[in-house]
Amino acid sequence: MQSYRRPDLRVKDVPDDAGTSLPTVPELPKLAYSFDDLRHITGLSRSSIQRAINAGRLIARHCGRRTLVLDADLRAFLESLNPVQ
Repeated sequence: MQSYRRPDLRVKDVPDDAGTSLPTVPELPKLAYSFDDLRHITGLSRSSIQRAINAGRLIARHCGRRTLVLDADLRAFLESLNPVQ
């Protein structure tokens, strides 16, 4: 079975310069972060994040087997850290 392709939708027909005929999709802010996201965002190790969760200083939620931290909870945790003097 052969697939039918419309000739007007070929990749080579898409203009090279951005924004002329293709609509752009705005990137939405993340609402929740995984452990890997948290490591990259904060620079903290996985064990440091896990210790903060276990101590109740960082609120985590489970969705199935996945652990997520809401953006608001991450911001509250970071704001609660002691400032360097």
